[in-house]
Amino acid sequence: WSVTLTDPVKGPPVVIGTQIYAATLAAKVVKLDGTKKGKMDWEADIVKPPASPPSYLPIVNRLAILDTSGQLSHIDAKTGKVFWRTPTDNKNPLAETWSARLKGAHIEEFKMDWLAKGWTTWTPCFDSNFCIFTPKGGLITRIKLSGRPVALPLAAEHRWTFLTQVKPGHFIV
Repeated sequence: WSVTLTDPVKGPPVVIGTQIYAATLAAKVVKLDGTKKGKMDWEADIVKPPASPPSYLPIVNRLAILDTSGQLSHIDAKTGKVFWRTPTDNKNPLAETWSARLKGAHIEEFKMDWLAKGWTTWTPCFDSNFCIFTPKGGLITRIKLSGRPVALPLAAEHRWTFLTQVKPGHFIV
């Protein structure tokens, strides 16, 4: 089967089982059902067109998406309901969201809800920062970086590693 969407899609879709989620340049996130020949199950509005494709948070079954105005939205992957939106004031060239699971010690340290099993949304924010949010929209922490993030963080030797640009052509890890 094939489906034609009326608006261009930003980045690759997110595929979870037989469900397909795509962000369109018309400032929408759509859910297509792969068992029903791509039938559109729902369409959710975001504030502005997406800056990147959505990321998926298992356990809580949500999508996180950053739009071109810097608004971060969390959307119910089953119903398309927007749970919350918050401004990130992202002034960085990187505009992607990322889902990561924190360990038990961090869940306790940050007083997170154990039902989410440590799942968080990471996104660039402000100038030279990375913000980490709970699935309920609470800001866990804002990590101040020595330059503007140019890639999503990587785990290395039990630490998060960030690639930042301090000035054109000069990068720090």
